[in-house]
Amino acid sequence: MRLHEHRKEHELMVLNNEMGLGIGIPSYPTLQAAIDAGATTRVGQFQVGLDSYVCDGVNYSLIASKTIRNIASNLLPPIGFTYNRNQANSYKIITIRDDTSNFQIEFPNWATKIVNSKMIEEIPTSALSISAALEYPLGTVVKELTFSGNAVGSIAGGKMLLCDAVTSLTIPAGSRVGIRMYLQSAYGIPSSNVTSPTAGELFEYAVTGLVDKHLAGTIVSNASAVYSPTAFISLSNKPSVLMLCDSRGTGNNNAADPVDLTLNNGILARSVGKYFAYTNISRYSDKLSDFLLSNAIRVAMAKYHTHVWGSMGINDLATTDTAATVTANISAVAALFPGKNYSHCTIGPVSSSTNLWVDFLGQTPNATSNPKRVVVNNNLRNGLVRNVVATIEIADIEESSRDSGCWISNGIANYYTDSAGLHETTPMNLLIAASPTIPLFLITN
Repeated sequence: MRLHEHRKEHELMVLNNEMGLGIGIPSYPTLQAAIDAGATTRVGQFQVGLDSYVCDGVNYSLIASKTIRNIASNLLPPIGFTYNRNQANSYKIITIRDDTSNFQIEFPNWATKIVNSKMIEEIPTSALSISAALEYPLGTVVKELTFSGNAVGSIAGGKMLLCDAVTSLTIPAGSRVGIRMYLQSAYGIPSSNVTSPTAGELFEYAVTGLVDKHLAGTIVSNASAVYSPTAFISLSNKPSVLMLCDSRGTGNNNAADPVDLTLNNGILARSVGKYFAYTNISRYSDKLSDFLLSNAIRVAMAKYHTHVWGSMGINDLATTDTAATVTANISAVAALFPGKNYSHCTIGPVSSSTNLWVDFLGQTPNATSNPKRVVVNNNLRNGLVRNVVATIEIADIEESSRDSGCWISNGIANYYTDSAGLHETTPMNLLIAASPTIPLFLITN
């Protein structure tokens, strides 16, 4: 018997062989070995931090060997270029999720772009030069990064560049680190528009004449953007998640959110980022069908992660794609990440409203997407989507009732969804983060 055969929706709390599982669920291979060996003894709920367990007289270790992994949260790959601006100073804040005294940081020179209504990975025709330094604690520059021994690195178009290993600095788990960067490119600066000046992230750009401030100086933001590393790697046995979403995953309506100063935005990062490292490669307007056509750079990023969590689909459902096509495309995307524990979210509603979503009575589910959405969601819930190891239940949190196609409400206008009835608001994303149905126990080695 296989582990997934005993999954009911996304909960793996008790197997048929009566082995109890808790939030510290052991790794799939380790647990499966016990199952295949015929384990029948109930050993109770595992606790976070448990190193091993004994089942039918056999000791099973829960400690994974260390490999090169991303160990930072709030990493946001670029989603566009500043085509008419060729210089920038950027200040990015990340949180370290494992102790490290030997690490490297990866920097990108690519972005995503819509061409002929299709999302593609854009490869610039010019190299990107970068100078960078670390602040730890925030506000104190402690280390200038080097690239092959040089203070300035050059990143070819469509590539990522690792800085030299930093071995002179020890950073404990839970620490916040600032990265100051000075960037130049004739093509433009790759950047993300998901940032939070409220939390201290900064970005200033110019055509020419911009002073290099990667070591010192006040960065005066003149754009709602940020240039971010794509990975902060170190030897680790802590899990890390690659998030593959659309605008709902970026936190489309809470980018500058004063509530969550850890900069975890969107429907997944608020839950995952509280405990685990992640890189969020979500991009507004993205579709499963587009990702299948252009994905090489983003798929390659999975090498530093143990898990992939996806939530795309709502933009596909708005097209002529059938429910069967969308289901097949979720499976095909998941297949691009073998061995990475791919999980997918049920898809939340889209509706119109006659009273600004103060209640569900004034709402009308979207006639194009909702019937197909119901089919896709139930395919996910029933384990009918190949290559998807678990379902993350988002729709049940957002809907007035399962499959209703209407947002929950509390009598306040646009409290849980925006004026288009399409995106989650900050209160909705906070509600998702507080929900016990988000299966964080699946994020394990």
